[in-house]
Amino acid sequence: MTYKEATGRLGRLVSTGLLGILLVSAPITANAAEQSAVSEAGFGTTAAVASVVYGTVKIVYALGGTLVGSLGWILSGGRTDVARAIMQPALRGDYVLTPDHLVGRRAVRFVGRDPVLEPYESR
Repeated sequence: MTYKEATGRLGRLVSTGLLGILLVSAPITANAAEQSAVSEAGFGTTAAVASVVYGTVKIVYALGGTLVGSLGWILSGGRTDVARAIMQPALRGDYVLTPDHLVGRRAVRFVGRDPVLEPYESR
């Protein structure tokens, strides 16, 4: 077995495992007062595992936004508004998923918001 085949199999195995965990925990939508300790632990574990994948994708997106925003700043002759319009949505947003995200009490913000146009809400 070549290195490429082995890493491909490992990637499929990890992806399948993560999908299985997410699918098993998805139907649980009880209120916080009604959730048992086992349910809370399940949501916490699922959120932690999902955050590994989600956080990695978000970091790659943020780095890409930083690179493109920097190029935009250079190509526009140093216009900060151009760089900010590109970088701000990429750099802001959620980097970690929580159990509140999984049960729908809190929206996941992959693309960040402009704090001037949309003030910070208390969570």
